[in-house]
Amino acid sequence: AGDPRLAMPRQRYGSEFLVGTVADPTASQEENDLWEQSLRLLVETLEPLYPEAEAVVAGVPLAEARAESRRGPVVDAFRKRVIQQMIYATDGFETPDQLDEYLTTLQTDKRLLKWLGLLERTALEAEALQAEIRLRQKEAEDAPPRSRQANDAQDAIRAAYDRTRGLDVRIRTALSAARDNFGDQLDAYKEFGDALDAINPFKMFR
Repeated sequence: AGDPRLAMPRQRYGSEFLVGTVADPTASQEENDLWEQSLRLLVETLEPLYPEAEAVVAGVPLAEARAESRRGPVVDAFRKRVIQQMIYATDGFETPDQLDEYLTTLQTDKRLLKWLGLLERTALEAEALQAEIRLRQKEAEDAPPRSRQANDAQDAIRAAYDRTRGLDVRIRTALSAARDNFGDQLDAYKEFGDALDAINPFKMFR
């Protein structure tokens, strides 16, 4: 809606569409009359559509504003969920404010988008595993003691916990990219590689 190129064209009125129309000399009078009637009916149908289109276009900014107002809380809620998984993965050794700062770095440094994607995907996987653990714990509580159902539930809980440890490692890896200024290190490696290329006499043969 904010793009000036996306604007309504000038309104055309029915009389403009009829300007320059002439009878077909190769057709009969009856055929020309039918063509003229059809054209006038078409023009009468088109002309009222412009105000309707204007009303629809005018509603686009409001629709975008409503969508944006809904998007904000959704993004904030997801951000809080990701930070919660970061807290779990770091065992409380990093403060929530520090983790929030690391997440902001990952979101704003284009060089670190790969690690942001890793963090977000892993956070969702961790949430799913935590939900599975809660479900299996409920099954274990409801099952008869020392029954097969109870044993199966306990096995599933242990397996899920083992998988969460691997996810914790992935989350900490993403955090280290932000904490250790990995974007700057990537730039330094690139500059070093470019410098080697500049003095390498065999570069042309690669």
